[in-house]
Amino acid sequence: MGENSAEQEQRLKKVNASAAMILDEYLLEHSGFDASVYVEELNARDLKPQLVKKILQHAMDKSVAEQHMAAALIASLCVRFSLEPPEVEAGVELLLKGLEGLV
Repeated sequence: MGENSAEQEQRLKKVNASAAMILDEYLLEHSGFDASVYVEELNARDLKPQLVKKILQHAMDKSVAEQHMAAALIASLCVRFSLEPPEVEAGVELLLKGLEGLV
């Protein structure tokens, strides 16, 4: 894709904002189908690891039950082929790399 850095930054901002919305909607509606549609509508395959990272970051501020639901959301997105296991793995790695500075 021949994007410049400003376009890439806009796409990243959209993915980051969408992650919180996708998780919050899933927590309210419990609809893996709707979450899957939202992920596909982002049309940002190359940024799916970032999406996973942001969903997990957003879940860290939630209750334990909601954190478990966030894990169920990611699993549901994999079952629905909206996310691939390597994208989830890459997203978890991004999250862990970001946490290194906190320890």
